[in-house]
Order: sequence, then structure tokens, then C-alpha cells
Amino acid sequence: MLEIGFRLADFDFEFKSRAFHRYPVFYRQPIVPVGPGFFRRPGPDRWEGKVLETRYRMIGGNDGAYRDEPRVTITYDEMGFRNPPGLRDWDVVVVGDSFTELGFLPYEDLFTTRLGALLNLRVKNLGVSYTGTFTQAYYLKEWGKSPRTREAVLAFFEGNDLIDALGERRRMEQASHDVSTTTPGTPAPSRLETLPSQSSLIKALYRLVTGWAPSASRRAPEIPPPNAYFVSGKARTPLDTDYYLPDARALPEEVRSSVRDAIGTWAATARALGLRPWLVFLPCKRRVLDGYLVTSTGEPLPLMQSDIPEFIEGLATAAGMRFVDVTPALRRATAAGRLTYNTRADSHLNRDGSLVVATALAEALGPEVGAPPPR
Repeated sequence: MLEIGFRLADFDFEFKSRAFHRYPVFYRQPIVPVGPGFFRRPGPDRWEGKVLETRYRMIGGNDGAYRDEPRVTITYDEMGFRNPPGLRDWDVVVVGDSFTELGFLPYEDLFTTRLGALLNLRVKNLGVSYTGTFTQAYYLKEWGKSPRTREAVLAFFEGNDLIDALGERRRMEQASHDVSTTTPGTPAPSRLETLPSQSSLIKALYRLVTGWAPSASRRAPEIPPPNAYFVSGKARTPLDTDYYLPDARALPEEVRSSVRDAIGTWAATARALGLRPWLVFLPCKRRVLDGYLVTSTGEPLPLMQSDIPEFIEGLATAAGMRFVDVTPALRRATAAGRLTYNTRADSHLNRDGSLVVATALAEALGPEVGAPPPR
């Protein structure tokens, strides 16, 4: 009877919801459905600890790469975005993916926060991991405009925003089909609600007696050694480079057309709201560190030959957007011996990289919004 009861109640003996919330927010998929194929994070939310180290250890990292990472408190507003509570009016909105969320940095170190301080303006952050430009156009439409807002910035990361556009277009088409075959007004389930439950009492007791655990049976393998080293003077810093992009013409046409449509949709959404659209191009780690990377045996890595920045600039210009490429600013930091990205098993800007991006953006936006140049 107990077995039947637990199964009928769909009780989860693996407590997937609790495990989901132990994982740093930054690395969780957004789960709250907000539109046809679109999701946002639940909020408000809060996570304390060492974000990078926690995730690194969970995926098998045991070399202490992030041992010295400071403990931080990461907070999210009521809609699941990285803004202070009660933000009701802002001058600039920045929409993007994980490179805008930067959920391992405290709020004061986000490039959006630093941009606001440099320009003496209020900046709203609508960055969420695992999202692409179509989702971000929806975010802009729903949460990007306030009475004071005049500038809208799309933060485009070349690493995964290219393929994300194709995936989101397919998901939107599927969601549109699903809506047409279901009862109108039926709320979509949270992604968390769709996780399968282990509701068998007998199986749970067996695992308790034998000491078997799902986490043990699916233990992450030890991550491979670093595939590159950043050279600065006599110092060599081990790191991973996880993107090596081809020329735009080598991309499948379906990918190129999806990116074109996504950027066009975002720009049209901004103009419909009465906002001036911008696109800031965020390069991958490999592009920024090119020429300063060697293998474990000291051989220089081949230089990256890819025209993706020019491809995206062309799309942005055709869509009537102002274009800002922060690659030169990040490259200058590299030449000065500064590492602006996280090292192992993570492709994101670090605290220093966030500041470089904020300064480059402030220099571009400042003259347009009447702000003095950043010092």
C-alpha cells in the first residue's frame, strides 16, 4: 500500500528539486515559461559560496583551480534577473546571455553595473544563461522599457549565440505548433516540474540498504588537463579554450539565416519600444588570447582565422544597430599581461574582463548619451 501511495503521489525520493537548488544559479537552466519556447529564471533568488569552485568540483575538477575564489553572495530580483530590488526606472537596458549575467561575480562587478557608474546612469541587466537572441528580444519587449529608457544594448557572444539562434527558432516553431494543438490559456509547466521522479519506496529502501546513490553511479569523470597555457612574461597560466570558430561562410545557411532573423527581430523590438538599438560584440577567450597561448610543450597555438566579428557587424548594421566590438580593448589588456577570462572549464569574462568591457562600452555610449568620457 505504501509503494502504491508513493507512486500515486509521484513522490521523489531523489529530491531532484533540492539538488537543483544546491547547484549555483548561474549554471542552472531558466525554468519558468514566459512565452512560446521562452523561459526565465525564478525569482527572487539568492546563492552564497564559491560559484566557480563549486561547479568545477561538481564536474570532476580536483586540481584547485578556483581554490582562491572569494565567497560571494549572488542575488536575483523578483523576475530572476541580476538587478537590485525595487528598480523601477533606468536609462540603459543590456540584454544578453551568461556573459551578461556573470553569475559568479557580485552585483557591483558586473559590466552593466560598472557601465552605469562610469556614465552616471541607471543600467538594467537582463542577462540569463542558456538564452539566445530570440529569447532576449522577448525579454526586451516584456521587461526592457521604462519611462527613462532610451538605449537598448544586445550583448552578443560569438561562442554560442550563433547556434543558439537556430535552436531557439526551432523551439519557437515547435512551441507554436504545440499551442495550436492544446487548450488555449493552458499554462506551460516549469522545466523543473518535468524532471522525472523516482517514486518507488522499494527502490529507495534498496538504495538505502546497499549504499547505492544516483550521484555515485553517475560520478563525473575527472576533467582533462588544460589544453593551453597563457604566457605573460615568464609566467604560464593553465586554461581551457573551448571555442575555435570558422569563417561565417563555413556556417550552415540555416545558422546564418537564424542569426540574421534573431538580430533583426531584436532591433525591430527595440525600435518599436522607442529605443535606440546597439549590439556589443563579445569575443571568445581564444580570440582575445591569440598569440599568447602555447601548448603543454611550449609550442604556440595556431592563430584563429575567423571573420565572425565582421559577419555580425554586417548583420547589426543592416538591422540599423550601432555596433561596438570590445575585442580591441580586451586584446590590449592581453598584451599588457592581464588575463581577462576565467581559466579552467569556463569561458566567461573574469572580474578584470568585466571592467574592460564596461569601459569600452562607456567610451562608445558616452558621447551618444551626453556623458563625460570614463576616467
